[in-house]
Amino acid sequence: MCVNLGCNDTSVGEYNPELLTDAFKQFTQTLRDYYPNAKIVYIIGAIPESRKSRDIRSAQQAAIDDAALRVDHEVYRMDFTPEDGSLGWGSQGHPSMKRHALMAEELTAFLRQITGWE
Repeated sequence: MCVNLGCNDTSVGEYNPELLTDAFKQFTQTLRDYYPNAKIVYIIGAIPESRKSRDIRSAQQAAIDDAALRVDHEVYRMDFTPEDGSLGWGSQGHPSMKRHALMAEELTAFLRQITGWE
């Protein structure tokens, strides 16, 4: 299961990175409770590199590390190539069709790697 969370949570006004981290940890445990055998993959859309994207990655990684302490090694993070505008833009700053195609390629390759899919 692929989970893309955090971008909207950090997009308006101030936010608390510690609360974001705690929320990711709790959400990961909730997902695991509902889906005990799933591979959980945290992703962030192909957003430009910023303090917010670093905070989201840090919160995701803390949730992954927390899961690993519970001997849950099926929680991952996959990073898309950050948006730089080189493939154009979609509506209201969202990724273009070309960027979506690149993201699909990157995610497919990552899922093949962790699942062994051909």
